[in-house]
Amino acid sequence: GDTPLCYVTCREMLDQENTTDQKSKTNKGGHCSAFLFLVVACACIGSYMFGIDTGNVTGALNYTVTDFNIVDSPALQGLIVSSALIGCSIGSIGGWASDYLGRKTTLFFASFNFVVGSLLIFFANHISVLLIGRFIVGTGIGMSSIVVPIYLVEVSPNEIRGMISCCPQLLVWCGIFTSYLVDFMLCMLFPNELGETPPSSFWGYFESPWRLMLGVSVVPSVAMFFGLLVIPESPRWLRLHGRITKASAVEKSLSISRDLLEPETDVLVENATREEPKASGWSNLKEIVKGKGRFKGIRRTLLICLVLQVSFQRLFFVVDCLKMVN
Repeated sequence: GDTPLCYVTCREMLDQENTTDQKSKTNKGGHCSAFLFLVVACACIGSYMFGIDTGNVTGALNYTVTDFNIVDSPALQGLIVSSALIGCSIGSIGGWASDYLGRKTTLFFASFNFVVGSLLIFFANHISVLLIGRFIVGTGIGMSSIVVPIYLVEVSPNEIRGMISCCPQLLVWCGIFTSYLVDFMLCMLFPNELGETPPSSFWGYFESPWRLMLGVSVVPSVAMFFGLLVIPESPRWLRLHGRITKASAVEKSLSISRDLLEPETDVLVENATREEPKASGWSNLKEIVKGKGRFKGIRRTLLICLVLQVSFQRLFFVVDCLKMVN
């Protein structure tokens, strides 16, 4: 007459599994909250700035060359473009800095650099000031290009993490498109390179559009700076640094379910605190190039990424290419 123990055990396991499934379905609808949307939007401005500050120099280059009288100096012309890229390579240490300072703090530094650099470019009265402004903007690009994807992944629920992680790349190209559109509109309103003033030129003080082409990025950079005052720090970063209470509060504000997040967070903390022998950077690089060890199979992916980055440089000289083919 007694119920077999094995039946009771199996029944309890099934009931527990059904309860977990019901919790997962119940929590699924609350993951895309309004506050989460605000957080994603504010962080993605960093990627949008990446696109704007990458594309706006394309239309402005010929005007700056004329205004600063460096038509016969290809080296300085190239430096106007590459100064931002040099700053970008240095700003990429933001990924390392974010591990210690936090994702949000690093994004603050990036937005501050965007604002300062854009203002320097806008008010530049000498080529050196322009180059310094471009360099500072480049450091902001480097920091945001590393930290924004990390931050978005760490604040997004696992059900929509893939969709949110696509936003930075989308916003980069939206920024490039916006910069081209602004350049086109300003070229229609300002005197052209031959000194002919169209009837619609009504800007008075400005004799050339390059200041607005390069300085217009100050608007989204200011929006990013103030937006960062509202969004929280990454809950994963907080947990890794022992701030469990604050991390839980952030997860609650983002409508992230602890029932779904806890297992992967525990693994994350365990992996981060595990002591393993650290290999040097050169040995890791050798393994990547050779495609051996834990980096097996990554060499092809790395090669594709390098080719894409090299081909991406053509964006800076679109105007010159079009001139060459009339």
